[in-house]
Amino acid sequence: MAIEKEKLQALSIDEKLNLSEEVNRKAFAQFKPENTAIAITGGKDSTTNLWICKQVCDKMGIKLPLCMFIDEGDVFDEINEFVDYIKHLWSLEIVCLKNEDVSSKATRIGDIIKISSLNDVNQAAIREIGFSEPEFPFIPDSTVCNHLMKTIPMREFIVKNNINALSIAIRWDEQVARKDEEYFSARTNPDHIRVHPILHCRERDIWIAIFK
Repeated sequence: MAIEKEKLQALSIDEKLNLSEEVNRKAFAQFKPENTAIAITGGKDSTTNLWICKQVCDKMGIKLPLCMFIDEGDVFDEINEFVDYIKHLWSLEIVCLKNEDVSSKATRIGDIIKISSLNDVNQAAIREIGFSEPEFPFIPDSTVCNHLMKTIPMREFIVKNNINALSIAIRWDEQVARKDEEYFSARTNPDHIRVHPILHCRERDIWIAIFK
């Protein structure tokens, strides 16, 4: 596997983009576009992943899948502006996800949220990760908030929209936790497949693709 990854990462930028397109074509062959969604963040990786998917959809003459944007409670204004820009530029259908129950309990980063004040779904989610304190600070990138603000809304989105495949812009070289990921990876709770079209790209490849 390590040798195979090295070979893929050594490909030229055009070969890497072609491989990413092939992953998307396989995804559409296995899952209907209407049962597929694309996770977007407004960052370089997700925008490149979205652009590649759009190229494939344009070539195949099919509608671009539904896009999923998560507001975790600390989104820069510039990100919102950019997402709105590409929404209109590429005629995207975007669903913005936000855990309103948690968000309503905090007006600023660092505000203390009492678990007893949350609804049953969020209280169960906190127990799920083994958190036993009676309260927590609202810090979006913390383990508790990451689970509540990202995982829980995403689960609800997948079920509500009958999503069988979710395209995510992760890369092998991004962090150690990604190094063993595959292009198609099964997930549970709820059951769906994660599709990773740019897995073989390095960070430099993403910037090259953007300015290409």
